Amino acid sequence: MILRVEDGEVNVQIIDGQQVQTPILNDKFHKEATSKGNIINHGIEKDKRGRHVAYYVKTFKPGSFLGEYVRIEAYGKKTGRKMAWMMYFDKHRIDHDRGIGGLTSILEKIEKLDRYTEATVGSAEERAKLPFFIEHDEHSTGENPMAGRLKKALGKDDDSAVDSYSEGENKAKLIQNTTSKMVFNLPRGAKISAPNANTSEINYPEFWKAVFQSLAAAVDVPPEVALQVYNSNYSASRAAINGWQHSINVQRQKLTEDFYQPIFELWLELKVLKSKVNAPGYLQAIREHKTEGLAAYANCRFTGSNMPHIDPKKEVDAIRRMLGSELDHVPLINLEQAVEKLNSGDWSENHNKYKKEKKSIEPVANVAVKNENRK
Repeated sequence: MILRVEDGEVNVQIIDGQQVQTPILNDKFHKEATSKGNIINHGIEKDKRGRHVAYYVKTFKPGSFLGEYVRIEAYGKKTGRKMAWMMYFDKHRIDHDRGIGGLTSILEKIEKLDRYTEATVGSAEERAKLPFFIEHDEHSTGENPMAGRLKKALGKDDDSAVDSYSEGENKAKLIQNTTSKMVFNLPRGAKISAPNANTSEINYPEFWKAVFQSLAAAVDVPPEVALQVYNSNYSASRAAINGWQHSINVQRQKLTEDFYQPIFELWLELKVLKSKVNAPGYLQAIREHKTEGLAAYANCRFTGSNMPHIDPKKEVDAIRRMLGSELDHVPLINLEQAVEKLNSGDWSENHNKYKKEKKSIEPVANVAVKNENRK
C-alpha cells in the first residue's frame, strides 16, 4: 500500500506483493542500506529494531531485461507519517515480514481435490464411450443371429461357413457407425473388465463433502455458507451464519486498521489544512505528537452489510426486544445499532426521510378523510 498526495487529494496505490523484491545485481541500494545500519530482506529494508524503513518495487520498462527497482520510503521525511506499508492476512512467524495468504493452509488439498474430481468425471466419461465389447469363446462362430433370420425371410438362406473373427469385426464397425460408440472385437478367450462405478462415482459425493468440510473449517468458513446450501433446521443454519458473521467482523476490523484507518487519517489532515474541516487543536496535536488528541479526531468506524437473515421476522422481533419496551425500559442497544444489525442503512438518514415523507402524506390523508366524511 502506498499513500500519495496529488493535487491536494489523497491517492492510494496498491502494488502486488510479488513486485516487492530484493534488488539483484545492484549494489547501490545494499551499500546505502548497510551504511545506515539497515538490511534488505525480501525487498523490505529494515532497521536494527526490525521496523520497516523502505520497500523496493520492481518495475518493467522496455529495453530492460531484469527490470528496474524503485525505493519507496515507508515514512514521510518531514511528517514522519506512515506512507507505505505491507498489508497481508497474517504472519507465520514474528520475523515473517512477507506474511502468508489466507488460503495457504488449504491450497495443496484444494489442488488434490480438483484432480480427484477431474479423475472421477474422466473415468465416467471414458466408460460412457466404451459400452460395447464383442467376446468370443472357443465355440464361437461369430454368426449374427439377427442376420440369419433376415436371410431366411428374404429366401437367401446360406449355410456356408463364416469366419467368426471377421464377422465380429463387421459387427463392431456396424455398432460403432450406428451408435457413435467405440467397440472392441476381442479375440477368443479374452475378456476386458471395466472398473466398477461403485468405487468412484457413487462414493464421490461423500468423499468430496468430507474433504470440503475440513477445508472450509481451516479458513473459518462454515460449509453451509461456502456452498450457499442450507438444508439444516433454522437453529443450525442461523448458528452457521452467526459464526461466519463473527469471522467477517474480525477480518473487517483488521482490514480497517491496516487499510482504511491510515487513509482516513491522511484525508482528515489534508481537509483540516485546507480549512475544509473544522478541528480545533488537531494540527497542534500533530506538531506535538499528541497521540490522544489525534486518536480522538481520527476515531472512526467502518461498517459493512451483515449476513442476510433466514427469518427476518424473528430478527426484527429480537432487535425490538433489545431496544426495550414499556415493561422493560432499559435498552440493550441504541437505534443506530439496531438499524445497522438489520442492514437497513443509516438511522439518522432514515428518520429524516421518514419525517419528510410523513409531511407529504398528511395532506393527502386529510383530503381523503374529508371526502369520506362528506359521503
